[in-house]
Amino acid sequence: MSGSGKTTLTAQLEDLCLLSNIPVTIIHMDDHIVPRKQRYDTDEAQWCEYYYLQWDRIRWSNLLQELRKPVDQLNCTPIVGHEIKIQ
Repeated sequence: MSGSGKTTLTAQLEDLCLLSNIPVTIIHMDDHIVPRKQRYDTDEAQWCEYYYLQWDRIRWSNLLQELRKPVDQLNCTPIVGHEIKIQ
């Protein structure tokens, strides 16, 4: 998916949120990829290296656990009723 515009779209959505005073946190997928030597030339099937070995599963697990916390346990204030219009 390299060059598909993910970063550009993310930046535009972040700007729209901020202009509407909606707090936003960006989670970059690239921050959750293990070093190349841990995911290639492992004698596993190519699909396994790409889809399974590529990701730092411990880091993802920790992140998902944080995201599953009830809102009252998070260090943020939920915003309800905001509408973002994308032109």
